[in-house]
Amino acid sequence: MSNEEIIKPLITLDVAVLKQNSSVELEINTDNHEIILQPINVTHIKFQELFYPTGTNFILDPQTVKNSNNIQYTSLKPLYRLTNEGYPFDLYNSILSNTESDLNVTRNMFTKDSLVSLTKELSTIDDLSDIHAYCVDDALSWSDLLSLLKNALISYSFNSENLSSLVFNVEDGDSIIASLVVNCLFRSPNMVVKPTVVRMNYNVSFPKTYLEGLGV
Repeated sequence: MSNEEIIKPLITLDVAVLKQNSSVELEINTDNHEIILQPINVTHIKFQELFYPTGTNFILDPQTVKNSNNIQYTSLKPLYRLTNEGYPFDLYNSILSNTESDLNVTRNMFTKDSLVSLTKELSTIDDLSDIHAYCVDDALSWSDLLSLLKNALISYSFNSENLSSLVFNVEDGDSIIASLVVNCLFRSPNMVVKPTVVRMNYNVSFPKTYLEGLGV
């Protein structure tokens, strides 16, 4: 399964919101911005390893997130992340461009001190675990997530034609995709500047037999 494949998900769920509440207010001398990133394809085992290592609550362990085997799934750098338009994702320029738009000025009008401070802050964010101590505003538990998936599967099961359109074959049997979204919220203390929300969408493959066997 490649990132280029068009996959119909069983369900789309926002599973968590990570908040970067910046203390830097860009000063000038005189509804959210939403950025959707291209889907990241992972197995349910890898997704649980990344975000639900204890099998209960959403947790970001920097040692896991920054592991060389996992950084491709958790990085916010343009080397790994593309926008849904196919462009390399640049967090710094995205936030600066949105700020320019909201304040109706160019970045040349920001004071040098405030611009350098924001540059320094954003340059330290390489992956999800770097977002202001990975503050989780709200997140689904693993059991809640599985319960929602099982209920969605039951709903589809009443129409076998609809269910068959969700199933794809892999070596170890039939699997179903769930679109699980981790939202990264970047807010400025300047109330004129709208928050920027970066949506990291994970296409998570669950074996059909695994979902059918859930007791939740």
